[in-house]
Amino acid sequence: MTALVTGGTRGIGLAIVEELVGFGARVHTCCRNENELNGCLRKWDHLGFGVTGSVCDVSIRAQREKLMRTVSNLFDGKLNILINNVGTNIRKPMVDFTAAEFSTLMVTNFESVFHISQLSYPLLKASGVGSIVFISSVSGFVSLKSMSVQGATKGAINQLTKTLACEWAKDNIRSNAVAPWYIRTSMVEQILSNKEYLEEVYSRTPLRRLGDPKEVSSLVAFLCLPASSYITGQIICVDGGMSGETKRGDIMVQAGSICRDDRWSHLGVTALVTGGTKGIGHAVVEELARLGANVHTCSRNEAQLNACLHDWEMKGFQVTGSVCDVMSQGQRVKLMDTVSSVFSRRLNILTLNDKQFLEAVNSRTPLGRPGEPMEVSSLVAFLCLPASSYITGQIICVDGGLTVNGFFAKL
Repeated sequence: MTALVTGGTRGIGLAIVEELVGFGARVHTCCRNENELNGCLRKWDHLGFGVTGSVCDVSIRAQREKLMRTVSNLFDGKLNILINNVGTNIRKPMVDFTAAEFSTLMVTNFESVFHISQLSYPLLKASGVGSIVFISSVSGFVSLKSMSVQGATKGAINQLTKTLACEWAKDNIRSNAVAPWYIRTSMVEQILSNKEYLEEVYSRTPLRRLGDPKEVSSLVAFLCLPASSYITGQIICVDGGMSGETKRGDIMVQAGSICRDDRWSHLGVTALVTGGTKGIGHAVVEELARLGANVHTCSRNEAQLNACLHDWEMKGFQVTGSVCDVMSQGQRVKLMDTVSSVFSRRLNILTLNDKQFLEAVNSRTPLGRPGEPMEVSSLVAFLCLPASSYITGQIICVDGGLTVNGFFAKL
């Protein structure tokens, strides 16, 4: 794998460089400070890491173009991984920003990543398997004190992440963003030296601590691995749970949490799931039954159906079944007669697990294919590892970009 990590000599960027090298990647990075860059390159060379570097101020267009020419030459015109990490901040009330300060943040935080992504596109496409990860911030989701412009740039990055996931999926390029909260880096040392402010940060963070750069770099690396090949268009917070809760007076609302009250129960509900003995249909039957629904399903294969019915009975699920080929009108009519009789002429849920439906879903999925079970299980396994120890309260879609694809017209 070949990778470009902008701003890779300190903090989160440094951790990302070393994480990717640990997975065998050849990495190029950049920094405005030549002495700082050379110091890192000497250290990496001593450690045997395959890292090269360029002096580059990404806020300057000509230097961005020179950087990408260097990367293209180093990696023979191919780039697998682009990490848009560089960012800065100016903390002050919105009304106090000068035009120059506004421009500095917009150019450094957004224009630079937009342009570098443009320049990287032909290299990512040429690699055959490309992945972009933007380093965003929770400020792109929620209002943070004195961070109006920085938050606006990160919100723009989040939308760009989704747009590229859809626009570049045809070229097998995935696009995701990682949005940290307070991470122990030099950028936040000064503000967090205020003990009162630090305690306020802790009070808003369910894990009651700051994050470590390695807790960000581990997720970034995962999003660049084949194990995450069906994840695109996602903005994932690495924030100790901060973005997963919103205080409203004395009420704490957990975003994405599931309270198993009556609103989240299918007790007394009836459901018909066609083709429920394997694959997605099987998963739907079990999910509905687990929530208390009475489910009827069908299959052309009697032996397969009977085996599933036996398994569901052992699990205590309320599932019945019929042998039915839904391609036959006569058998469809017979199926519905059975369902009507079983459920006393009342049906709450109908799930049609058919080829046309799956084709329609695939046509709306930027990656143009269904996912594999292992593409889900790999994320589940990652979220159970110590490497994900600052990720909590997140709902991550493994959907090939479906949920961020808002316009389905064929152009």
